[in-house]
Amino acid sequence: MEYAWSVSEQSGDTVKLGTLFYDSGTVLSADVKCVDGAVENFPLTVSNIVFGDMEGEIEYEYVSGKYLPSYEEIEAGNWENSWQTVVNSSGSITAEYDGESVAIVLEDSPLTMNWQILEKDVSVSVPAGSFDNAVKINQELIYSINSLTIESSELPMDISTEMTFDSDYWFVPNIGLVKTQVNSTSMELFGSAFPVEMTGGSVLKSSNLIQ
Repeated sequence: MEYAWSVSEQSGDTVKLGTLFYDSGTVLSADVKCVDGAVENFPLTVSNIVFGDMEGEIEYEYVSGKYLPSYEEIEAGNWENSWQTVVNSSGSITAEYDGESVAIVLEDSPLTMNWQILEKDVSVSVPAGSFDNAVKINQELIYSINSLTIESSELPMDISTEMTFDSDYWFVPNIGLVKTQVNSTSMELFGSAFPVEMTGGSVLKSSNLIQ
């Protein structure tokens, strides 16, 4: 999946960030806030990355933690930092997955992101360009879902569940997120976690931050 960044309307420590997904033509707009050099919140794209074309909308509300620590914090942690972000999500989406109709309903559902820096000065190439100073970060995203409905003639279901996504993110200084890759996905059923064949990724195609 290819996407584009567009940063505009800076007001104090907050900027307006637009994200265009080329495959679907979907445009997301969100306010990104920085506090003392750390990124507090950031548009969440995991649903688009995993499901692709979707209908519906999910709203996210910042609860605690930070999306990215400040450069000073990362330096002090010798580039081995780990941290957590928590947001609340509400809304609903429907999508097609593996030939089945999937509906997800969220009502004040917590979403927890656990981060760990893997390495720095990583080389990465995407349609927007090639970079040799990327930071590779692993993210474990735990998604609490109030209702997950799968319309299937073989195994229809409507359950509340928890989904966990393990993903790698590549960030480039002064540009931002340039690549993501979902490594694995699991779903909790009856107290046990089961793997789900649901992987994907995204790459930056263009950005007005690249000169």
